[in-house]
Amino acid sequence: AAHTVGSPQIRHRGTVGGNLGAASPAGDCHPALLAAGAEIEAASVRGTRLIPVDEFYTGVKRNALAPDELIRAVRIRRADGPQQFSKVGTRNAMVIALCAFGLALHPATRTVRTGIGSAAPTPVRAHAAEDFLNAALAEGGFWESGRALPPSLAGQFAELCSGACAPIDDVRGSAAYRRHAVGVMARRTLAWTWDEFRGPGRSTEGGASCA
Repeated sequence: AAHTVGSPQIRHRGTVGGNLGAASPAGDCHPALLAAGAEIEAASVRGTRLIPVDEFYTGVKRNALAPDELIRAVRIRRADGPQQFSKVGTRNAMVIALCAFGLALHPATRTVRTGIGSAAPTPVRAHAAEDFLNAALAEGGFWESGRALPPSLAGQFAELCSGACAPIDDVRGSAAYRRHAVGVMARRTLAWTWDEFRGPGRSTEGGASCA
């Protein structure tokens, strides 16, 4: 996600903390941080505190920092499973996200987390989609077997991710397109992460890797 933020010149001066401080719903780092379950360390003369990323975004371009607090660090647990980030823009470089999607598999806890950007007033998770997928993976024994995911499962997950959006029409795209694009990215990132989790040499035929 950080690699997609602006030009090399912008990236040399920009930071993940800058994305968080601005709290724009279109910030590229937000979906990845939500999917990873990051924590933001806020510091002031009163001390430090950890803010779960889920609680950090409080409104359009607003965050949970107190007036006297600065972002000291962003804490992210070492990934124990595949993660993917996908972004749609009006061109291939130096573009504000029309919408973005992050997905992380957490095999240690047998859970999946998502993050959606630029498709709601704040960056959000697709909680209903996560609950559905977590239950389906557990009930079907997919974590243990590593079997390919049925297209119907991937399709339902994508539909629920689209339903988590609350987008607007603006100069970069319509609300309907944003919802559709988030669903497409959800289905594709699920296929990419699950294929990586399954490992090389295992067929994806009939699985969730359909476009």
